[in-house]
Amino acid sequence: MSVNDTNLEGITQYCNLLEELKLRVKAVQDIVNGKVSIAAFGHPYFADDFVFLQIRKILEIVAFGSMCSNIELYRTTYDKYAAHWSAKDILKKLERINKHFYPLPLKSSNERPVGDPPELKHAHVFENVRSGFLTKDEFGFLYDCCSRVIHSPNPYKEAQKIDLRMSVDDWMHRIASLLWFHRMKLAHTDVVWFVYLMHPEHGRTHAVLSTSLKR
Repeated sequence: MSVNDTNLEGITQYCNLLEELKLRVKAVQDIVNGKVSIAAFGHPYFADDFVFLQIRKILEIVAFGSMCSNIELYRTTYDKYAAHWSAKDILKKLERINKHFYPLPLKSSNERPVGDPPELKHAHVFENVRSGFLTKDEFGFLYDCCSRVIHSPNPYKEAQKIDLRMSVDDWMHRIASLLWFHRMKLAHTDVVWFVYLMHPEHGRTHAVLSTSLKR
């Protein structure tokens, strides 16, 4: 597969989704950092409902975004792809068709690969972010936590405390670290997307569609 109209359709949809994700992350952070009064919700429980509903939608956007990057293969593999809604199930379906579907966070590197040709001496070099971002396992854990909060519990079941493992603000930072600058690898192709969540020049989501260099 090479760069085509389907890639352009997917990358446009992906950037639009990330713009929505940023708004939802900000809404969550404004509440947990006290910029929006919990009293405005009428009850602290209602504020919790709003926060965890936004987090679940953020996770759904991550899943749908990965679908966008693989939409050509996804729609031919799954007949009812337009009816898929469960973020965890979408990730499982994506894993079957592209084991590299999940966003890969990157950062600038000062080390240059050995043997680079002279024409690449001024090229930017990136390396994988090793920690501090939302992993696939953490995605599933947080998604389940959100589901437990936003659904009304059975009144006859003993109440159980939900252990989030870390603060909501910390979870938001892990999601931002995953997406701040990342690579999306398309299935069965050498096409990749390099994506800024907030481009340093204009603050909007920005993606560059490229193909891998043959070395």
